[in-house]
Amino acid sequence: MAGKRTRRGAALLAFRVLLLAFAGGWFVHNLREDAEAGRAAEDILQRLETESPVTSEGDAAPLYVVDGERYCGTVIIESIGVTLPVCDGWDYARLRKAPCRYSGSVEGGDIIIAAHNYKSHFGRLGELQPGNTVRFADPAGREYRYRVAEVTLVDGTAVEDMKSGDWDFTLFTCTKGREMRVAVRCIREE
Repeated sequence: MAGKRTRRGAALLAFRVLLLAFAGGWFVHNLREDAEAGRAAEDILQRLETESPVTSEGDAAPLYVVDGERYCGTVIIESIGVTLPVCDGWDYARLRKAPCRYSGSVEGGDIIIAAHNYKSHFGRLGELQPGNTVRFADPAGREYRYRVAEVTLVDGTAVEDMKSGDWDFTLFTCTKGREMRVAVRCIREE
């Protein structure tokens, strides 16, 4: 009987050690991914400073092009220390480097920008408060100022809720557990 308990105890201990090792590895992986995303965004920002905007047929506004990737501007949120390039379209590969225009446009007054919750990207988005300022600078040199109107949590599967309402500017990211999304709704300041 004591032998069975010893083996069971040893098996449970080994399982716990494996779980801890997995959790530690996952934590290190996430830190590396966040750091890589921060470096990629910083590199893109530096390169945008030297790039000339381009306009291609059918584009409503000029864009930056870096390594074949199109960028519609830069989002600046001083209250949480964020200055990031914004890809002109979104997919998961792009989100690993920079926030992405999910839908809409600045000119249309309905732009929605998504980013991962990396600390170097939108990880602190939930700290914003109504009244905070968010700015967007486009490649033509125009800067748009927005005031945060509300910060809400939306169900993680309710992606279409990002487009609901009459907001001029929306930023969103997943929460740590990915069950919810932090949505920051903004109104344009004249």
